[in-house]
Order: sequence, then structure tokens, then C-alpha cells
Amino acid sequence: MNTGLFIGIMGALSAFYLVLGWKVSKNMKSHTDLFLAGRNLGLFSVTATLLATQIGGGMFIGTAQDPFRGILYVIGLVLGFLILGLGVAERFRAFNVETVGGIFAKQYNSPSLRTVCEVLSVVTLCGILLSQALATESIISTFTGPNSTYLFPGLWMVIVVYTLMGGLKAVVITDLIQVGIIMAVFIGLFAYSLWVSPVSFFSSAMLPNLKSVFGQARLGTPEILRIAFVSTLYSVITQDIAQRFFASKTKSIARKAALYAGIILFALTIIPFYFGIQAHIQGFAQASSPLFSILEKLVSGLPLVLAICALMAAITSTIDSLLCTVAAIICSLSGNYLRGIKQEIRISQFIILLCGVSILVGSYYVPKQIISVMIDSYEISVVCLVVPILFACFKKKEALSSFAALLSVIGGFGGFLYSKICTSCFIGNWGTFIAVGLSLAGYLIGDYLRPKK
Repeated sequence: MNTGLFIGIMGALSAFYLVLGWKVSKNMKSHTDLFLAGRNLGLFSVTATLLATQIGGGMFIGTAQDPFRGILYVIGLVLGFLILGLGVAERFRAFNVETVGGIFAKQYNSPSLRTVCEVLSVVTLCGILLSQALATESIISTFTGPNSTYLFPGLWMVIVVYTLMGGLKAVVITDLIQVGIIMAVFIGLFAYSLWVSPVSFFSSAMLPNLKSVFGQARLGTPEILRIAFVSTLYSVITQDIAQRFFASKTKSIARKAALYAGIILFALTIIPFYFGIQAHIQGFAQASSPLFSILEKLVSGLPLVLAICALMAAITSTIDSLLCTVAAIICSLSGNYLRGIKQEIRISQFIILLCGVSILVGSYYVPKQIISVMIDSYEISVVCLVVPILFACFKKKEALSSFAALLSVIGGFGGFLYSKICTSCFIGNWGTFIAVGLSLAGYLIGDYLRPKK
């Protein structure tokens, strides 16, 4: 690959992002502008940025490493978007809060539960950020060799800087550009690969290959259900998605954007799955980067450089979103200390910088299994928070119980710990479902025992 051309294009994009962040920062008046874009996002913007939060390293690079686990993960996200579009997204916007933790404070009248929710969310989102850092480093090290020593941290800090300058508004604008690049390049590569392939991917002749790859994945029913279940529920409650609904102009926009994003994401799912299967069929499964190997065999020159830049755009669109989200939660946790508009913005920007640097350092010390890191990160928030959040969305406020919500969180966390500690094969495989069941049981018990008016 032409490394110089790749560095040149990424350098130009980085410069554009920085200028954009600087221009947007001129109109920044409060942390609401920084983290929620003034609650003024329209349907197109919300739909595009929802897609951008999910079309990242997990979807493309992770699925190429492990096609069947990857497609289960993406299908779970699609189901989550459909659930959001059927009512949850509207309810989120109606709460008029800034974080998912704010739902606990508003609906359950419990600041302590809000703190617990936000701490769990930070832990989870940092894990997902780490997976995106791994994907970024994987791309750069594969195609730039020794230059990755400084290019990876350099690009990472560019993302951090334009995010802290422009906040969610800059993130949304870059998301629109990045989603356009991703879809144009990868739909083109997908069509070209189908055209030149000697065996049609959609023919019966491909079935033995699919069965072989599935057999290598060694996926049992419990793990299949766990991956889809966790990603579905996490997409319903995660702050990085909910933040888009909080920033929407209206409840109707939030609902429609969730449905449209789910439909488009479902249509795009076949592309990373296809390339993942091709990588395994052609013997690239054991390569350090199977997706890159298959792309190098498919195209060369400028098309290959554009493909890698599109991958970087996919990952960048997720990183800036997550950075903005994590900083918003941390600012919410420390809200009592943010006094005065100027100080409020400066502290918020410093928190984004601190988060970015911390994740960069941490990425050098975690296992380089992208899908595994993401699913493990999702799990703790899902088992602890999904039950009380869904009750808050669909039950009248006066009928909600903070005691029930507390027992639900405790039950989910206890089940999560037990499933990780227990060595039983049965418990280990079904641990997520058991933990969610304990969370539901905790809520129902707490609701039954609460003092009646």
C-alpha cells in the first residue's frame, strides 16, 4: 500500500476536523451546547450520528476476525434500535435529561442510584473505547509499520482535540461526513468483490464454506443467545446512543431516527460478514488483520488506500462519540462543582482530554480481541441497569420505587459477579441471563415490599 498517500489523506482529514472543531467552539456557551448540541438535532443528523456510533472497529474489523460472533453482535444492535424506535427513544427524549443516570434521579428521585448508573456507564464505555483504540492501532500498525509508533497516538490525540473543542455538534458534523465515506467505499468494494468472485456468495455452493467457518467458531446456543441478547439490551440503555435522543429537537425525531438507523444498519450488516467469511475461506483467518489481508488481495493502489481511510473514518466516528459521552457522564457526576459558564466549559473540555489520554495509555495493556472486549464491557451495564430503566420508561412515576430499583441493580451485579467466579459450565454459559433474571426478581421483590400509600 502507498503509505505516504494514506498518511497524506488522513493528515488532510485530521486538519479539517481540527478546523471544524475550532469553528464550532466559537458558538459554545454552556456544557449543554458541548454535550447535547443545544438539543437542536434534526432527523437526518440524529439518524447519521446513531449509525456512526455503531459502524466502528467492532462492526468491521471485529467481524472479519470472527464473522459469526460479529454478525450476532450487529444483529443485536439492530434489534435494539427497533426496540428504541417502538417507544423507548421517545420516552428518553421526553425525560429532558442529559444522561441515562438522570432518568434515575428524575423518575426514582434517587441521586444515589443516578451515581451508581453513571459509574457503571463510565466503566462500560471506557471498555468500548479501548476496543476502538485497539482497532485503530491495528489498522495503523498494519499499513504504516514502524511509523505507527507516533501515527497512532498522533491521530488519537487529533480526535480528542477536535472533540473537546467542538463537542457533540462537531461530532455530528464529522459523523455525517464519515458515514458518507464509509457507505460509499464499502458498498463499492462489496459490489466489486461479488462481481469478480468465481463463486457467488449467495449460491448453494457457498454453504459448505459457511458451515466450515461456523464450525471453527465453536458457538453453542448459550453463547449465541448471550452475544445477541447483551448487544440488544445494551443498545437500548447505553448513554452514547441515548445522548442522541436527548439532543433531538422532538420526541418524534428520536423515534423515527432509531427506526431508520436500525433498518440501514441491518442492510449494512452483510458487508462486514461477507468480508469476514471471505477472509476465512481464503486462508487469512490467522492473519493479524484478516480484513486488511482480504482487502489487499481484492484491490491495490488508490482503492486500497481509500478502503483503509474509510475504516479509519468508521472507527473515528465511534471514538469521538464515546469520548463526548464519557465526558458528559463524568461532568454529570461532578455537576455541583461546575459553576459559571466559562469554568463549566473548560472543566468539561479538560475531562474529555483526560479521558482520551487515559484510554490511549490503557490500550497498550489490554488483550487485542475486539469483539470480546466489547461484549464483556457491555455486560455489566446490561445486567445491572436494563430492568430499572425499562420500568422507568413504561411505568408511571408515582408507581415507581427507588427501593425496587436498588434491589434490581444489586441483584444484577451479584449475578454478574457470580457468573464470572463460578466455574460451572452451565452457569458460565447462561450467566448473563441469570444475572438479568436476578435483576428482574430484585425489582419485583422490592416493588412488592415497598410501603404502600
